[in-house]
Amino acid sequence: MEADNEAMHESSSDEDGIATDDLKKSLKNVRGKISIIKHRRVMKSKTRAKSKIRDLDELTEDMRAKGLAVDKDQLAKRVKNSRTIGSLEEA
Repeated sequence: MEADNEAMHESSSDEDGIATDDLKKSLKNVRGKISIIKHRRVMKSKTRAKSKIRDLDELTEDMRAKGLAVDKDQLAKRVKNSRTIGSLEEA
């Protein structure tokens, strides 16, 4: 009877026939997949484009806060307005 108990402890397999080494490998694999999914979410949030459209008032306030002398009228002339084909044909 003692020989049977020793044989069971040495075999490192469960009653279902699954070895503990196999369980450890599958657990490591699952943990790796979970970490990949978590990192995907983080990377996706970092790659999103942020809007660079700003109001003229916002832009002048920010530049003045940085200590730059800004002429609002000259800056307004430099702002690019998008042109459509219809507006170009009318001109």
